[in-house]
Amino acid sequence: MFLREQTLTAHFNWVWNCGGEIMEAVQIFVEGAGDVLFIMHLLMTIEPALVGRWKKCPTGDEIDETQFQPPKLTMKAIWRERLLVIHSMNGVSNIFPMLEAALTSLCVDVGERDIHLVKNVFVVDADNLIRRNGTGGITAAKSKIANEINRCRALGIDCAGFAMPNDKSDGTLENLLEGMIPQSNRKVVDCCWRGFEVCTKANGAKYSPPLKSMIDVYAKLFNHDANQGIFASCSFKDKTVWDWSAPILDPLKKFLKAEVL
Repeated sequence: MFLREQTLTAHFNWVWNCGGEIMEAVQIFVEGAGDVLFIMHLLMTIEPALVGRWKKCPTGDEIDETQFQPPKLTMKAIWRERLLVIHSMNGVSNIFPMLEAALTSLCVDVGERDIHLVKNVFVVDADNLIRRNGTGGITAAKSKIANEINRCRALGIDCAGFAMPNDKSDGTLENLLEGMIPQSNRKVVDCCWRGFEVCTKANGAKYSPPLKSMIDVYAKLFNHDANQGIFASCSFKDKTVWDWSAPILDPLKKFLKAEVL
């Protein structure tokens, strides 16, 4: 129905094999494995009943990669007779081909007449979704999401999309994470890291250190294990490292409540 070669059918057949009847399903497509863990923890913050329900799916590494990369991480949970699935697509360029592959498998598993019971949600960065003629940011992200939503809805498939950090401004997941740093830890960022940025620029560095590097250093400094980076599970669970009630999360929380939960 969508792809001539169903390269990921085996993977998605496993994902949707829940051992029981599922009346509805929501699958969330994100860029990387770290995004999967972030969205999973955010959903648990919104709905504590989801804690302990998540299971890791096979990565799909055995599947033909000639068309695009398989997902690096997929997590699923059954909640209120609904199946929630979060797919990492190994980069934004794979999100929409992966959606096609997933829907191809779903048409087999749930039947084309019941495909309307499956909702598809995109959560992507609003930085450089489209790298052409120097364009990118929120305008490009919103345009790409809108095009895919319209294409899916024309086929009777329910879709929704959100561009991080707030669906209005340029940015990435790391902007959300920076806004989640508790006030008690802000000096490390405002004094130490900002001072490092000024120092490197003053001494001839060609580029400023990326925000992701700052967030990774911060996570390692405040975790009990210095080897644990940004997306360590223990990091996300530690409320002294990340403030899950931070106002910067409100737009994404509102979106997930409306479209997923």
